[in-house]
Formats: sequence, C-alpha cells, structure tokens
Amino acid sequence: MKRLGSVVQKQAEHKQTEETLTVAFEICESKSLKKALQYLIACNFLTPSPREISNFLRIYQTRLDASVIGDYLSEGGLNDEEYWNLIRYHYVRAISFEGMNVEQGLRHYLTNGGFRLPGEAQRIDRLLTTFGQVFWEDNSGNDECCPFTHQDTVYLLAFAVIMLNTDLHKANNDTGRRARQRKKMTKSEFLSNLRGVDNAADLSKDYFGTIYDSIESRQIEFKVAGVSDENRGGETRGGGNGGRDSLGSEAERGDLTAGGGGGGGGDSFASIRQSQSFARSNSAGNAKIEEELQKLRDFRRTNRNLVKQMKQAEELLRGMALSQHTYNVVGVNTLMSSDLVRCVVEATWFHFHAVVNAFCEGAHTDVSSVLSVLDILRHALSSSIFLNMTMERTAFLTQVSE
Repeated sequence: MKRLGSVVQKQAEHKQTEETLTVAFEICESKSLKKALQYLIACNFLTPSPREISNFLRIYQTRLDASVIGDYLSEGGLNDEEYWNLIRYHYVRAISFEGMNVEQGLRHYLTNGGFRLPGEAQRIDRLLTTFGQVFWEDNSGNDECCPFTHQDTVYLLAFAVIMLNTDLHKANNDTGRRARQRKKMTKSEFLSNLRGVDNAADLSKDYFGTIYDSIESRQIEFKVAGVSDENRGGETRGGGNGGRDSLGSEAERGDLTAGGGGGGGGDSFASIRQSQSFARSNSAGNAKIEEELQKLRDFRRTNRNLVKQMKQAEELLRGMALSQHTYNVVGVNTLMSSDLVRCVVEATWFHFHAVVNAFCEGAHTDVSSVLSVLDILRHALSSSIFLNMTMERTAFLTQVSE
C-alpha cells in the first residue's frame, strides 16, 4: 500500500509539473521568457540559480523560439551584469569547441547553439564575449586551433569573422548598379585588418587565410532577430555558397536550350533525345534505379538530421553533468541507506527516461552515441530492479523494446 501511494503521488506530481510548464510557456508567448521563468521560480519549479536556468533553456529548447532564447541570453544590467554573465556562461559552457579553430567554433555556435543572434550590437557583444571565454577554455594551449596569447583575441577575431561573412555574402542580394559598385573584401585586406590583433603580435597568415577561404566558400547561415530573409545576405536563396550553384545550374540550362557552348548544341540535343528514347524502352529498370537513388537521398538526409540531433544531445548531457561520478555498492563501499538511494532515484529517474526517449525518436547510426544511451538505460533499469521500483522498471523496459 505504501508503494501504491508513492506511485499515485508521483503521477500527481508529474501532472502538476506538466500543468505548471504549460502555463509558463503560455506566459512566454503572451509576455516574455523572463516573466515565464519568474513564474516557474515562484512555483518552486526552478531556483534562480544561473546554472539551473541555463539547463532549463537547453532542456526545453525545442519548445522555445530561438529569437526569444537569444534575447534572454543577451540580457544585461548595471546592477546584475555578473548574474547574466553566469547564465550565458553556463548555457554556452555546455557546448564543446575543442579541436576547432575560431571560424569552426563560431559557425557551430551561431548555427547549432539553439538561439538566434539578436540585432543590437551590445547584445551581440555579450554573446561573443562568452563565446570567446568558453572557446579559450577549450583550446588554450592548442597552437593549431588557438595560437593566441590572450582570450580577447578570440573575441576580436569572432567579430572579424562575422563582418567578413556579411561582407562576402551580402552582395548576393544586391542588384544592378549597387551590385556593380560594391567591392568584396579581399584576402589580403582581411589579413591586413588583423595585423597585430593578438597584443600587437603578428600571427600566422595561414591561420587567417584558412578562415577567409572557409567563409568565402561556405557562408555561415545564421539568422539575426529582426532581420528578414531578404536582408540576410542571400542566405535562403544563395545557400552556403552565395547562390553560385544555382546560378551555375541556370547557365548550364541556358547553354543547352541555346545550342550549348563550343558548337556542341546539336550533339547535346541528339544525346538527350537518345536518352529519352532509351528511358522509355527501359522504364521498369529506370524506375528501380530512381527508387534506389531516392533511398540514398533519404538516407543522407536522415544522417544529416541525426548528426545534428546527436550534437544537441551531447551538449545537453554535458550541461547537466556537474562532476565525474564513481560507483559504490550500498552497504559495502558506502553506509548510505538503500531507502535514501530510492528517494534519489524516485526524484530523478524521469530525467534519464526523457533523455532515452529523445534519442529513440529517430534511427541512430552513430555507434558511440548508441552505446552511451544503452549505458544510461542499463544503469537505470538495474537501479529500478535493485530498488524494487515497479513503475520505473516497466517504463525502462518499454524503452528497451524500442
């Protein structure tokens, strides 16, 4: 009867939690995220701890608008600036930039960070300052990724990369006379602008040259709050290469319809007609080939989505990890009561259940990630069996079948 009472109590608490969250998200939509968090703190759902607030933003990232998260993370004030700095730090600290150069880290930060960059310069400054701090922590001492002597160099270079990205790709939307008058920044100009950026020291031109080449060939496709798609440097129309592929395709189509280049137009049309005739006579075989090609395209698209989902899951788990843990046997390595362990598991098991559920939403192919989630499930199931927790055991067993 005692155990039944515990299950009923947990179900009631779960229902209350969902109701509280529903009200909070309604407040967020009608008023602001700050008001919603104040409501959750008043309901004792959260504490005002910067770490807990940043973890909440990551856990419920999919239920919040990216621009709302960006606006909240870039908040600040004269009297509580340090508080906002800690919220930003704990949020960004969940992201790993290890082994990346500044351009790669900034690209990952702006496209997969879960927020949309605000439009105000002061807010952008705060987010880039935190990026510089965390990037420095991850790569300081690695001369290949971070050959700098000071953390501020990362911040300055991040600003330079954003300006370069805008300069190289903004012209995609310019037309007519304006496009002809506009001149893109050259590599030599970019290198000249960064001369002496690291405490008046000149760094390797190869490092900055690699950054320029990467930005030139592939645009950082991030969104800025308050800026329409039409004014984002051709992001939606041109894609990462500034629209050169689509223009190139149109040029190729023009060559075909106009007779092609180099006097090969007649041959091109003849080849096309022969191919069409061959396709009609082998329609069954072509249908099968097309089916296989579609499967391959679907597989590649799924892989890209999985990689993005797994990166977010890794960052979420990293943000929730407060310390390195060791395992102890109750009654052998520790005098901790099994009743106390049960209370801890009862209070936290649904977090592990939610992590496994998020992973099971799609078919994952990354072996290391699958093994990590299986470890979580194995330990959670073992704990529920050891502690004779029927409801929790059933929940984790259901996930095993998935």
